[in-house]
Amino acid sequence: MAQDTRNETSQGVSGSMPAMTEEPAEASGAVGRFPPETYPVKSVEELLGQGKTRADLVFPDVRNDYELDNALIGQTVNNNGCIVKSDWISTTVRPDTIHLISGAMGGQQSTKEPADQASRTQVTASMKPIAAYLAYIKKDSVPSGVQEGYTLRKKKGFSRQFTTSTEVKSSVTAGFLACEATLEVTTSFSYSETIEEEFEETWTKTLTGPQDYWTFQPVVMYAIKIPKWRSNFGGERYGTVGPYYFFRNDNAYSFMPLFRNSPSTLDREIGYLSLQTVAEYLQNEAWGRW
Repeated sequence: MAQDTRNETSQGVSGSMPAMTEEPAEASGAVGRFPPETYPVKSVEELLGQGKTRADLVFPDVRNDYELDNALIGQTVNNNGCIVKSDWISTTVRPDTIHLISGAMGGQQSTKEPADQASRTQVTASMKPIAAYLAYIKKDSVPSGVQEGYTLRKKKGFSRQFTTSTEVKSSVTAGFLACEATLEVTTSFSYSETIEEEFEETWTKTLTGPQDYWTFQPVVMYAIKIPKWRSNFGGERYGTVGPYYFFRNDNAYSFMPLFRNSPSTLDREIGYLSLQTVAEYLQNEAWGRW
């Protein structure tokens, strides 16, 4: 497995951090699962064919918004996701919001306390977009002889599958906004100080019948990395800032999905992977690529 040489950038909200090189190591199994989708999803084998596994997924590398949309939307789309190449942004999260997740998941809280007073109020973390995948929105059937502008749906905010508290979402917002302001892959939505759970907005597109159209939308997956987690907080008895997290070496990782403002339509149906499958792919087969 290739080394993780994912460098920190000095443009985060908490100032400069040194570049970090993390030695490869097998990750502990993920704790928690993302809730299921409200629309039909396919397993990798159903999507790619008999005998295929996550290792056979084709997620091309992208480095900016243009490359992301080019990979995932349009009439020629044949990818269900992509890997985002980006720098880590330095940020902080509150330990008490991290503890809330542990209690919500029924875990036992460690009695080990941070060594210094500063880390009792905030802990250093890093954040960046690491991937994007496609989510189904809606199917519309346009009757024969019709060619007109249709009002279609799109979603904004945290995916509803990011099941965590308001405090946790507030804790990670500053890092996310720093990513939006600094990096070349973004959600392309405008946010102020609050990011809400997914809600619907509308957009208009001219559709011609007779034809069925499927609306879909990219979801950008952000990773949160908290270094020296075991050293500072007593290991895996704490949760991190999301419902799905895992440990590698001394670090804790969590994933955070947000919708991207580039919905599209196809005149054919494509299969959709579950968020859980994408998360497991990023934790395992795609480790070292992001």
